[in-house]
Amino acid sequence: GSESSSDASDSESDDDSPGLPIPLAAVLAENRPGRQTGQAGLRIAAGLGRLRGKACLQMMIGNFSPGPVDGFAMKLNANPFGLEIEQQLQVPALSPQQSYTCKVFLRPNVNRSGQPPTNPMLLQIALKTSLDVFYFDVQHLLHVVLTETEPMNQVQLQQLWGQFPADRTVTSTGQLQTAASPEAVASRLKMANVHVLATVQGADQVQLFACCGTVAEPSH
Repeated sequence: GSESSSDASDSESDDDSPGLPIPLAAVLAENRPGRQTGQAGLRIAAGLGRLRGKACLQMMIGNFSPGPVDGFAMKLNANPFGLEIEQQLQVPALSPQQSYTCKVFLRPNVNRSGQPPTNPMLLQIALKTSLDVFYFDVQHLLHVVLTETEPMNQVQLQQLWGQFPADRTVTSTGQLQTAASPEAVASRLKMANVHVLATVQGADQVQLFACCGTVAEPSH
C-alpha cells in the first residue's frame, strides 16, 4: 500500500514548535461496520495534541475495502471545551490499501456540550465517506486544552492557594522513570502548558508550585 500526508492548517508557518508528540492510537478497525449501510473497510489511528498554540487532531486513515473511498467529511460532537474543526477535512480519494495522514486544527468555545469533562477526556467524531458513516472516540490528555500563556503570576497563585479549603484539594502521587532535576521537571511541565511559578527547597524534597489555564472561556 501507499501512504501520503497533508497538514490542513492556516498556513501561518511550517515550523512545528517544540512540544509533546502526538501519539496515535487505533480508534477504528477495518472490520467495524459503519452506521448507515453496514459497510466496513476503513482503518483509523488518531491522536490529539497541541501544535502552534492550537489543539490539533492527527489521523492516519487507511482504505482496506475492495474499492476506492472518497467524500470525506468530519463532524465533532459537542464537547466540554467547545472544540470544533477550523477547516473541513481534506482527504483525497483513497485506493484500496492506500493510507493518508492529516492534521486538523481545532478552535475552542464553539461547539460546547455544557457538560463537565469525562475521565478519560475524549472527543466523539463522526466521519462521513462514500463507503459509510463511521463513529469513533479519540481520547486525549489534559494539556490538549491548556493554554500556552500563564493564567496568573506568583503572587496571585499564593493568594489563591491559601483560599482553597482542605476538602477541595486532591493529592496524586506519581513516580518518574528516571531521576530528574527540578529544572528538568519544570521544563517538561512547560511543554504540557503547566507553568511552574515558584520552587521551595526542603530538607529532603523540592516543591514546585505551578498553575495552568484551560482554553474554555466563561459562557455568557
